[in-house]
Amino acid sequence: MKRQNVILKPVVNRPGVQGLCFAMAVGMLLASGFQNAGGAETTKPDLSRYTPGAKAAFERVSWDQMDGAKHIVGFNYQPSWGSTGPEIWIDKFDAAKYKSELARGKELFPKMNTVRLWLSWGAWKKDPKAYIANLKKAFAACKELDLLMIPVLFTIWDGKPPYDPVGADWSNLLFEEFEKYVTATLSACPGNVLAWDLCNEPVSVESNEWLKELADYVHKKFPGNPTTIGMPGYGATPDGMALFDYCDLWTTHPYKGFRSNPTDKAYLNKENLETRKIGYLAVTQKSLKLWESAGLKKPVVASECCWGSLDDEVRALIVEGALDGLTKLGVGFLPHALYTSPVADLHLPDLGPVANPGYMAFIRMDGSLRPGHDIFNKYAEIATGKVP
Repeated sequence: MKRQNVILKPVVNRPGVQGLCFAMAVGMLLASGFQNAGGAETTKPDLSRYTPGAKAAFERVSWDQMDGAKHIVGFNYQPSWGSTGPEIWIDKFDAAKYKSELARGKELFPKMNTVRLWLSWGAWKKDPKAYIANLKKAFAACKELDLLMIPVLFTIWDGKPPYDPVGADWSNLLFEEFEKYVTATLSACPGNVLAWDLCNEPVSVESNEWLKELADYVHKKFPGNPTTIGMPGYGATPDGMALFDYCDLWTTHPYKGFRSNPTDKAYLNKENLETRKIGYLAVTQKSLKLWESAGLKKPVVASECCWGSLDDEVRALIVEGALDGLTKLGVGFLPHALYTSPVADLHLPDLGPVANPGYMAFIRMDGSLRPGHDIFNKYAEIATGKVP
């Protein structure tokens, strides 16, 4: 069954920026909170429900400044026991291990204050009751560990094996089907949310209409819950930028400049690291200037970054180069990803096929730190200062 067409509020044409002429309105910070282009006001969350560290980090965000979330640092997290959403959240869910793996992350990376959690539309479809029960345990673990959360509601990225792509569902199902999942998920959350990631890496203008409807639904039904969309690359395409004002927080995945062949040890070394850093800094700065020149000011976080490699030393140099550039530009960062997992791109060949991103984990399956990856702490110190 095809989903019903929705009537979206018109947006305002803005002069072309570097050849991009598209419909857009500027999201403005209000005295009571923030506002998205659909016209739905997002009031400030009830911070009494947040833990002290999460509250302190949230309150430091300047919602009308591009560097307003430069202190937001942490990781994406996928658990160590499954490769797909239903497997992680239903078939093999382990609440104690979920908490212990995140706790290990905080031991190794003391300035970690935020975690991007991958939820599962597929797990909800398989067993809604069990999914929500397990989700509450995961949310509780993050809260006990004093972590701000960016929960990912849907993903269009699939991976090998596919994690849990929303696939054709967004275009074939009535929106009311998604409302049930979104309502149950947001209702299960006890606080500590920086922003809800509506969808990971949307790539088409067709999915934009669904995402706008989704953003309006969250803002209307759950005021006090900021939204974001995990944009592939820098989101600096007409399709990507058209979603800017449906986000309270702008999150991008700036891998460009440090993409390596996962088995190529010669790709990056200490001798050419500075050259790579300069290039990465330039392309990231170009995107920031593009948004700023269009009057698009809101906090920016790299909700994924740091391309992978099978070689520990090469990967550590990639991390160093990417985080050096992001901290210099005042962009928060959440590398992909904290823990070794059977999920695509987070393991060595012993756990499954390795694709182009290589091995992106910071912590090995046995809980030990991957060599050289404590470089994260250097840049987390710079980004956070004395405040969590």
